[in-house]
Amino acid sequence: MAKNHLSKNSAINARLEDALRARIDRIHQIYGTTDSVVLLRLLEAFCDHVEAENAVRFPIVICRVEPLHAVAEPKGKYPSAKS
Repeated sequence: MAKNHLSKNSAINARLEDALRARIDRIHQIYGTTDSVVLLRLLEAFCDHVEAENAVRFPIVICRVEPLHAVAEPKGKYPSAKS
């Protein structure tokens, strides 16, 4: 398997409004995600879509496609459906 290399300037900086930061932090708390993982997956999906469509279109719409496997489940906040 090929080794992924990070460029020296691989950081992406963005200013988030407080309300959006709070929403993202809540998601991270519930699902155990991190900014870097979410951003990486979103950017990969965006690049794949732009390359397939040969165009950039906004707004970006995220939809579920099958097969889908959950990367992160809520961390014990919600009781199981089984009794």
